[in-house]
Amino acid sequence: MRVEDHPDLLALRDEHGRRLGLFSDLGSWVALAFPDGALLEAVDTRDDRRFSIGPGIACRERVAYADRIEAVLADGRRVRAGFLAPGTLFVEHAGELRTDLPSRRTGRGTVAGERLQQEPAEDFFEERREEWNRRFERAQAACGKAATDRDRLLLVRAITTLAWNFRAPAGELRFGGIVPSPFAYNGYWGWDSWKHARALARIEPEWARQQLRVQFSRQREDGMVADTARLAAAADNWSNTKPALCARALEAVFLATSDEGLVRELYPACERFLRFFDEQRRMPGRVLHQPGGIDHQTATWDTGWDLSARFERIPLVGHGDWRLFDIHPADLNAYHLMEHRALARLAPIAGAKATGWSRRAGEQEAALRALFDPALGAFCDRRPDGRSTSILSAAAWLPVCAGLGDRGQIARIRRHLLDPRAFATPLPFPALSAGEPAFDPDGYWNGSVWLDHAALALEVLGEEGCELRARLLDQVARHPTFYECYSPLTGDAARGARPAVPQFSWSAAAVLELLQ
Repeated sequence: MRVEDHPDLLALRDEHGRRLGLFSDLGSWVALAFPDGALLEAVDTRDDRRFSIGPGIACRERVAYADRIEAVLADGRRVRAGFLAPGTLFVEHAGELRTDLPSRRTGRGTVAGERLQQEPAEDFFEERREEWNRRFERAQAACGKAATDRDRLLLVRAITTLAWNFRAPAGELRFGGIVPSPFAYNGYWGWDSWKHARALARIEPEWARQQLRVQFSRQREDGMVADTARLAAAADNWSNTKPALCARALEAVFLATSDEGLVRELYPACERFLRFFDEQRRMPGRVLHQPGGIDHQTATWDTGWDLSARFERIPLVGHGDWRLFDIHPADLNAYHLMEHRALARLAPIAGAKATGWSRRAGEQEAALRALFDPALGAFCDRRPDGRSTSILSAAAWLPVCAGLGDRGQIARIRRHLLDPRAFATPLPFPALSAGEPAFDPDGYWNGSVWLDHAALALEVLGEEGCELRARLLDQVARHPTFYECYSPLTGDAARGARPAVPQFSWSAAAVLELLQ
């Protein structure tokens, strides 16, 4: 797989001229777009300032490769643009170039942006291309299943999405990371970051390390990790957090790199975060966790689902400074069971004792088994008094991914996954069963398809899911970008009250997981 094979791998504009993507490289917060009229537009994603870049004449054609942008002007002159460093562009051109970025002219073109002293090497574009080709080769080596043209396309598109969304240390953040999307998500979100790190462990382990470090860089003494980490610490959201997926991400990086130092560095942070859940998201005398925040909205954000019928009618109960949903979600507690087990496995490497986390996992496993609803035929959220909400959602299969469910229970969950009236929709595995009254195909977590949850459904189905896996990937591959979530009926980007954003990182990470 070579860069040259994939022009416009991630389209910057759709057929209607709407912006679909922003080209970036080397961790730059400044990215490039295709505007109307001018050759290029530089967008500072930190504050959305925009700068035009153009020769003063029309542009006949433009194409974005993973590593660079190439263009042909109306008079036949050719232009190439790429990143010399974060925030710094080199535009190779003949003749005049106008830009309102700080710039200086060199022998072969123009350097523009933040580091004007940077000098492009004679073979600058060839070096960038070879670095990207090596990245694609690593991805192919990690994803032996990517044997078809479709899978190879998805693989390089996923890697390019994550690379274009990678940001170098900036502002008050000492580490880099991957933003969920350059559109609407300016910072790092908790469980997004864990998903990115896990998917990249075998392909770009240094990015994975930074992604873990940046999310823990402002961890509080009580163990809480902010819902969002932003360039300015004052802008972080401490009203809620997100489900912990960090220990499994750390374990994935260790298994890929044998980096014992990273485990010793970050294991205590993972421990503190899980202890925060035990102390601040668990009522006295109970085993399972409950999501919470300072009000109903932030408590919903705490679940990771943001908008969902699962939590609309659930009351809040006070717990110290927090307000917790009076419910035990099946997915949150399945995630944390997997976290406790990962901590137990990592403990010897970190020089810690595994017994406490093994015991905690045993307690949680026993309590989680009681969340299976025999009438529904699936795992389901339950109130603390034992009442099931009877809402069939993507939470149904998360405990199976954690190793729970007897043969009969798993068979019933698989039947739901294979049922067109539930989860085997044209684009399979919506967040809410198609048979639920609240089902809305464009309704974000009330019915849209999220690729990370779809990947876990396919894990549960195993060989039974081959046809649905092909259907899922075929639909995703027909789009020139990865979206945040998709309509299960049309396969298009969800267009509800909260439309899905393009160039979405955790969708790319989920595709990498599927291909690995």
